[in-house]
Amino acid sequence: MLTMLTRDTNIFDQLHPKLRQVLEKYGYSSPTPIQKKAIPKILEGKNVIISAPTGSGKTEAALLPVFSKMLEHDDKYDHPQLVYITPMRALNRDIYVRMRQISDELGLNSIVRHGDSSKRERRSFIEGSYRWFITTPESFSMIITHPASRNLLADIRWVIVDEVHEMIESERGTMLAVALERLRRKARGFQFIALSATIPTVDLVRKLFNCPNCVDVRETERKAMEIGVYSIPFKEGTSSDEDRTRKIIEGMAKLIESSKNAIIFTNTRDTAEFLAYKFRENGYTGIEVHHGSLSIEARTEAEKKLKNGSLKAVIATSSLELGIDIGTVDLVIQYNSPRQVLRLSQRIGRSGHSLGKTSRGIIFSPHDIGDMLESAVIARRALLGIYEDISIPMVPMDVALHQAVGVVLGGEAKSKEEIYEIIRKVYPFKSMENEKMEKILEFASSMKLLFTRDNGEVVPGQRAREYYYSTTMIPDTRKVAVFSVNGERIGTLDAEFVFSKLEEETAFILKGREWKVVSIDDDRVVVEEVEEHRGLPPSWMGDLIPVSREVSREAVALLRRICLGEGFALLSKEYSSLTETIYENVRVVCEEQRKNGFALPHHEHILIESNDDESLLVIHVPLGSRGNFTLAMLLSRYLASRTGKRISVQSDAYKLFIDASAGIRLVDIEESIYGLASLSAEELREMLSTAVKASNAFTYRLIQVARKMGALSEDYSLKDSKKVLRYYKDTLIGEEALSELIFEKTDLNSVMKMLNGLRERKIKVFKQEKKGLSPITLYTVRGEHPISYSMDALPQELAISVLEKRVMEKEVLLKCLSCGYEKKSKIKDLPDIIRCERCGSRAVAPLPLSNSAFLQAVRAGISGKRLAGKDKEYYEDAVKRANLVISHGKNAVIALTPYGIGPRAASKALSKLKLGWKEFLRTLYEEERNYMKNRKYWD
Repeated sequence: MLTMLTRDTNIFDQLHPKLRQVLEKYGYSSPTPIQKKAIPKILEGKNVIISAPTGSGKTEAALLPVFSKMLEHDDKYDHPQLVYITPMRALNRDIYVRMRQISDELGLNSIVRHGDSSKRERRSFIEGSYRWFITTPESFSMIITHPASRNLLADIRWVIVDEVHEMIESERGTMLAVALERLRRKARGFQFIALSATIPTVDLVRKLFNCPNCVDVRETERKAMEIGVYSIPFKEGTSSDEDRTRKIIEGMAKLIESSKNAIIFTNTRDTAEFLAYKFRENGYTGIEVHHGSLSIEARTEAEKKLKNGSLKAVIATSSLELGIDIGTVDLVIQYNSPRQVLRLSQRIGRSGHSLGKTSRGIIFSPHDIGDMLESAVIARRALLGIYEDISIPMVPMDVALHQAVGVVLGGEAKSKEEIYEIIRKVYPFKSMENEKMEKILEFASSMKLLFTRDNGEVVPGQRAREYYYSTTMIPDTRKVAVFSVNGERIGTLDAEFVFSKLEEETAFILKGREWKVVSIDDDRVVVEEVEEHRGLPPSWMGDLIPVSREVSREAVALLRRICLGEGFALLSKEYSSLTETIYENVRVVCEEQRKNGFALPHHEHILIESNDDESLLVIHVPLGSRGNFTLAMLLSRYLASRTGKRISVQSDAYKLFIDASAGIRLVDIEESIYGLASLSAEELREMLSTAVKASNAFTYRLIQVARKMGALSEDYSLKDSKKVLRYYKDTLIGEEALSELIFEKTDLNSVMKMLNGLRERKIKVFKQEKKGLSPITLYTVRGEHPISYSMDALPQELAISVLEKRVMEKEVLLKCLSCGYEKKSKIKDLPDIIRCERCGSRAVAPLPLSNSAFLQAVRAGISGKRLAGKDKEYYEDAVKRANLVISHGKNAVIALTPYGIGPRAASKALSKLKLGWKEFLRTLYEEERNYMKNRKYWD
């Protein structure tokens, strides 16, 4: 039985009678708090920004009063009156399915129109026999321009923009803002409604969408959330990488089993696929993958199964992050740190996705203590509603160009002045000077996109339509096929990687093997396999979600508190998501740092350390991802100007890694940091621009911008791209590429604050007194995959140090092949010459603890049983291992321990000992990396 509130308090009573009847039928008995606040304002005709947590009923708060008003004017219009815009196609489908039954019963039929729409759906859209439609920013920008559809928009009276916070910082938001300004001119005025998560973006929404009178309607009470940060104890992962992987999967599986349905979020598609593979390998079923690279059919099927409960869990990227109603999901697992507070809140909000339910989430951080601490900090901030600052990109020239072509194609502007007037109405372009707009139009003319006649009339150029309808502000990544000299297809590479990194004789890695470029043609790269292991990984690590300066500083401060002895009971009052396992993992590393005589990193000061021979320098400085990228750019440029050498500097949110093999010393780094502090703000800006333009990131972005600005067609060739790099670096394309990178990747203000602190002696530079990389450095560089430490993303010297540290901490089983005695021991505790403690024999084989079948076969062989098949192979392998131990002692055990290395690869590494310990470790690193990259193709 439905419970109805009194007429004085039930806002639904203000809705159209026909709508109230339908609402009762579908169980809408009373409004949610945000609906009580929003519905009267919308019924009054006010422009509204609705801010409320996930599951609070925002969608209905916007749509129900609009449906009510549409019913009041049922017969007055021939075309759609409402457009509902969302940033993701999956959200389009979800809104359509959720609200279609109600709107259909009201006679307010609807349609979805986006990039996945079929030809039949597109024809239906053009016919216009519907009252409202759902679309994306990109499709709406096409609809308002196309001659067959733009007239359908004349009767639009309501515009709803969902998940508006997702578009504030991107060019998609600016493009949509221009498109809506065009709609204001086409329609006779519309009511604007924006929906957002509870974040402080209301003023930015007002500015971006030209809505100064928008009423701020927000739910002040935050949705109940429970967040835990889980891991596995470090001591449980020392036996083998395979064993640790199994424990990670088992740990997540137990969490999933405790829920009705779950979503596991990852930060990359590769990680999502990797985890799915590992779940299947370990015998877990009912788990599928969902990300943007999959077909729409695969994504829709996964969403459907998750909603109806036939799937236990889905492993997803941001493709399931926004407000999709996913039914019975009551647990969200975030694999590794989410890196942003807002992202974590959005993702955890997918569980308990309805009013009154608690959203339950777990961050599973199995690898390094930096990730664990960062996760605890982000969880604390999410529970308190402390989100990162966001901002609007100013004067994006690719958007200005695209929309200038759009307004001319749409017949909305026939002169430069009319183009200026429309585009300058939108906030990011208000400060744009006439000279800049003139340059954009001149560029459009040079690209044959627009043409200005002698009488001043601007008309479409011969490429205008092709460019406008094939271009979005999210250009697709093109793939280039790779073939061997024998004609065998090896795989594909991102075109941007080929264009910006490869040339003849360049070596790179693909499918776990090393290749050298023989030739680069328009549609293929021809290669030959090489033995050297010096290839470039075909990946782009720079697109990871940035970690804010505030989060990185707090994570380092938390590290210090644990290292300086603050107890778990006290810390957990402030960090309620912190678990004893995480605390103990960090404490163990802190204790190792102290025992070895290393100073602690500081959130207020700078600490520099080096490896043993100072070929790698590490600067601990928590400026966040953008701040440290900025410092890395400035420092590499400054060092190059002082030494005349090209310096490789990499960064994360907490550290800078400097390749000092060219002779850079610790004192050079210290002097350079103080040298940067002596420069003016203008000198730093100029130096940063110069450094960014010299970076690979700029080359990559230049190609993307060239595509968005019409200099590269949809099917561009390698020859075309090389031309872009050669001719457009110093044009508007290069200017826009630089502007985008500065906005997205840098934070000069944070760096200047630090440099000011140095000048004022509030911040100091300290150097580790002890040489060698500290435990904290070595325990904070592991990557996304359970058994992959993302070595390719690290300076090689640091990656090798991490490998050495990990191997020495490993526990192995030593099996005597003479008497059968066996013993477990950590490698670091072994003597140089290894003998059986029972019989004194040197025929001792180090065996992998994770492979019980291997161990059983060896035991059977020692007992004299006749072996065959796989068991025989195992025993013969053990004999080879023992022979290596007889010849090389402890070094043989070290060589056999990295992941995937058997006697053959170990023997190869041991042969390098004559060249020194470093060459031995380098060979082990390369062999392990090769195995880990190649393994999935063997299984």
